[in-house]
Order: sequence, then C-alpha cells, then structure tokens
Amino acid sequence: MNLVEGKMMRQSLISTSISFVGCSLGSIGTILFLSNEHWFFILVVSFGSGLITSIIAEMFWEFFFRKKNQNAILCGTYHLSIQICIQIYEI
Repeated sequence: MNLVEGKMMRQSLISTSISFVGCSLGSIGTILFLSNEHWFFILVVSFGSGLITSIIAEMFWEFFFRKKNQNAILCGTYHLSIQICIQIYEI
C-alpha cells in the first residue's frame, strides 16, 4: 500500500465512523422518544432522523476539519450517509 492509498483509507475510515455514529444517535434517540407509537411509524421516522443526523455530522466534519466548501460537501455526504443507514437497518 502506498502513501496515497493509506491516506484515502484513513479518510474513508473517519468518514464512515462519523456517519455511523451520526446515524446511530439519530435513530436511537428517535426510537426512545417515540417508544409509545406504532412500530412502523417509529421505523420510518427513525430512518429519516438517522439519515439527517448522519448528513449533519459528516457535513460538520468536512467543513470544519477538512476545510471543504459547502457545494463539495453537499454532493459527497448524502451518498455515504444513505449507505450507512441502510447497513444499520439490515442487522
């Protein structure tokens, strides 16, 4: 593995971890908040809130720590966030 691959793997690991934590926090918080509602409503709302918190967490990381502009952030974060949220619900 050369230096470029190592740097990309490190960035991918950080981005995936941030998206996973954001999606988990949004989903678990919603599930706990709506625990007395119908199960399908909880599933739909928790998926949406997990996706939104995942995107916000990734955008925060990209903007403040990697110093990217907003257009590049918006184009790149939603795809990773959707994949992470879908993987969480497949378990």
